[in-house]
Amino acid sequence: MSASFGLGELFALLSALAWAIGVVLYRRLGAYLPPLQLNFIKNALVLLMLCAALPLVHGFGLPDISIREIAIAVASGLIGLALADTLYLKALNQLGAGRMGIIGNLYSPFVIALSFVFLGERLGPLQVLGFVLVSSGVLLVSGKREHEASPGAVLRGVLFGVLAIRKRPPTSPTFLT
Repeated sequence: MSASFGLGELFALLSALAWAIGVVLYRRLGAYLPPLQLNFIKNALVLLMLCAALPLVHGFGLPDISIREIAIAVASGLIGLALADTLYLKALNQLGAGRMGIIGNLYSPFVIALSFVFLGERLGPLQVLGFVLVSSGVLLVSGKREHEASPGAVLRGVLFGVLAIRKRPPTSPTFLT
């Protein structure tokens, strides 16, 4: 088996790097801006970038989409971007980036459990081992902080974080998928 490093691997690493930088920036900005305001600014910037990129993909004509598809996109944006991202930013302020890594890691068990229940899927031994290794790595690198938050603040942060779990990180436009 030969190992190669192609564009897919490069983009996967760059995506992880961009996500890590985004989390740190959101954490720092969260010290100055409340989550709802930060989320509004973030989404306004994404919308501006989307509007700037649209002519590159579709020319200056509008994409051929129905009213129903627009309604689905708007509803998805309201749920995914307005609600889930605000909860995520609130949890990030309460827990910090390290603990949010642990909360974000809960996405996988939710998918595994729901796939087991609704799709009848089962994990093989290598998949279980991979999940345990990734989860252990996240727990290991997120170590204990010097300034511990109160148990109530941690519990609220965990609740906000779990409620915010969804398919995409807050830096990506969920309404496009």
